[in-house]
Amino acid sequence: MRNALIQNIYPLTPMQEGLLYHSILDEHSEAYFDQTVITINERLNAETLKESFQTLIDRYDVLRTVFVYKETDQPLQVVLANKEATIDYRDITELNEAEQRLYVDNFTINDRKIRFDLEKDLLIRISVLALSDTSCKMVLSFHHIIMDGWCIGTIAKDLFQIYRAYSLGKKPELDAVFPYSRYISWLGQQNKKTALAYWEQQLSGVEEQSGLPLSSKSTEDGSYKLNNHIFTLDEQLTRGLEMIAQQNQVTLSSVFHGIWGLLLQRYNNTKDVVFGSVVSGRPAELEGSEKMVGLFINTIPVRICHKEAQTFSQIIK
Repeated sequence: MRNALIQNIYPLTPMQEGLLYHSILDEHSEAYFDQTVITINERLNAETLKESFQTLIDRYDVLRTVFVYKETDQPLQVVLANKEATIDYRDITELNEAEQRLYVDNFTINDRKIRFDLEKDLLIRISVLALSDTSCKMVLSFHHIIMDGWCIGTIAKDLFQIYRAYSLGKKPELDAVFPYSRYISWLGQQNKKTALAYWEQQLSGVEEQSGLPLSSKSTEDGSYKLNNHIFTLDEQLTRGLEMIAQQNQVTLSSVFHGIWGLLLQRYNNTKDVVFGSVVSGRPAELEGSEKMVGLFINTIPVRICHKEAQTFSQIIK
């Protein structure tokens, strides 16, 4: 960092501060490590892909951003003028199909164990596993503090558009870039006192945290352990939920919020619960926000206060 050329410096957003805090608190946690595996029906050229990845990094400031906090009064995000791209390219074409599946599985597991140093590292990396002359797996990994899931589509689209152009010896034709720093500036102009007063009013009277019953499998030290539980709602139940949303002129998300709120009320033996809901956080009034690459998502509190005479329709409205 001391010898690096700096392009810009600005504060963290509240969400970034939260992610940084929890990353420091538990440096071994995978909670904010994002990994996407993409199947590609061709064998990518390693050198062309590396050049394309470098162009992508040069294009978006957030991909050249590091987060300093050890020697500063407050955490800062620092945009470096240059950051070198690397590609981990592995040829596993000599393995049979079963061996390749096992290799890919083990690779993704081990990749998640390689933590990002927020103060030094390039906080996004690409690995490619060549399966045959006509297919490969791309593993895209990044720290959540630089961008949210919305950005994956933008990043992937640009990367492959750049790759196609370079493969044909052409200059890529890309859309204009709206830098993340514009969002930081917009955020700094918002009235924090007004926002605080609003949420104080919305949450007035809330006295207890709404939680879930602890499982016998919970970690002994109370630390966070990432896990996934995947289940499918059958067609009949899905249609029923959609019908409830249509009849009440609300979104399906509102229906699930209502169901989740009532469930928490049962678990917590109360008629008043609060839980977090993730929103995109991209302000409509900020030009280009839908195309920006960065961390915009936010978690806002949703309060379900159920009165005895209320119907479910009244709750979700």
